[in-house]
Amino acid sequence: MRTLTERAAKILLWRILLASFVVFSLGCEENTVEDGGSTVDVIPSDPDDPFFPGAFVCDAFSGADDITDVSQGIVGSLFYLEDGVTPYGNVHDYINLGTEVTDVSLFFNQINIPTRPWDRGFVTRDGEVIQTEDGDTLYEWFAMNMDTDIVLTSEEPEGDYQFAILSDDGAVLTIDGQVIVDNDGDHPTRFGCADTPISIDQASRLEANIKYYQGPRYHIAMIVMWRPWPENIADVDDPECGREGNSRFFDSTQDPPTPQQSYQDLLNRGWAPLGAANFKVPGDIINMCNFPAPTISSIQFNDLGSTYVELMFSTNIPSKFYIEVTNLATGEVTQSPVSDNYVKNHMGSVTSLEPFTLYKAEIVASSVSGRETRSAPLNFRTRP
Repeated sequence: MRTLTERAAKILLWRILLASFVVFSLGCEENTVEDGGSTVDVIPSDPDDPFFPGAFVCDAFSGADDITDVSQGIVGSLFYLEDGVTPYGNVHDYINLGTEVTDVSLFFNQINIPTRPWDRGFVTRDGEVIQTEDGDTLYEWFAMNMDTDIVLTSEEPEGDYQFAILSDDGAVLTIDGQVIVDNDGDHPTRFGCADTPISIDQASRLEANIKYYQGPRYHIAMIVMWRPWPENIADVDDPECGREGNSRFFDSTQDPPTPQQSYQDLLNRGWAPLGAANFKVPGDIINMCNFPAPTISSIQFNDLGSTYVELMFSTNIPSKFYIEVTNLATGEVTQSPVSDNYVKNHMGSVTSLEPFTLYKAEIVASSVSGRETRSAPLNFRTRP
């Protein structure tokens, strides 16, 4: 049975505290977001109660994508070595002896990071760059401890699979409590292979843990791969198993990195990176980065004066917002501050308007993932 990381456990606690119930349904209902094939209520029961998602990082190495399935992905926690600590040579020491970045969660939709330079560091959804206690940006001497459930898509065949990891530096894949791929240690991009088949069918959810660490800057690489277990036992030992080199599998001088012949040969022999649809966040955890854009409804004027307008409206999921008011004669735009909390019932005002002037108002609401919705324009005239 999986033991969740402390960070994952906290996310699970948030959901238990904030969710009122889970609704299994084929259609979308008010106050819900899509969770795989089901509809899941993930909001406070009182629409005026704020939702606190905490600090989180979305797909730190590959940038944002358009996935809006909150059940999909990988959740992890981040560790680093303090100044003066002699670097370790394995991922377990980084995690067990390193310093955890508390109150920040990592979310990924997949682990498919070709060999590339990386010095951006980890940036939260709110734009904060994660730093060590000494103020250093984390792009070397760090580790990640990640949990996910691995599943088949409907198009993928059931049966035995061989797993592998392409990583720079060390990485270890554990499935259902058993170490399947040990590609640990300081090394350039290296292909580490499993020698034990893993059976999976359409009903399976393989409980997986992925540990990874980055030693000295600047190159990183991390790809989880699989293929159907070879029919010929001699083919289990792939020619690339144990081979390494930062230019062997990808040309990291190109942006994006271009596959080299060794990587193409892996694909030709049936290997493939696990896709985003193969990863599900474990248990009742939700992927904060996959919240869809909110739906805006029930817009109405709460108050209207000669120099201000106040609007009320609702969103189907907790959201922040601002109101944008445009003078239709001059094109001048006046904007309210962004609201403070993620809630469902909203009220906001825009001031410093001109008396007896025609304006249009638009509401821009965003969910915790940053995805935005802009309302249809609402025309009005201020009072004399």
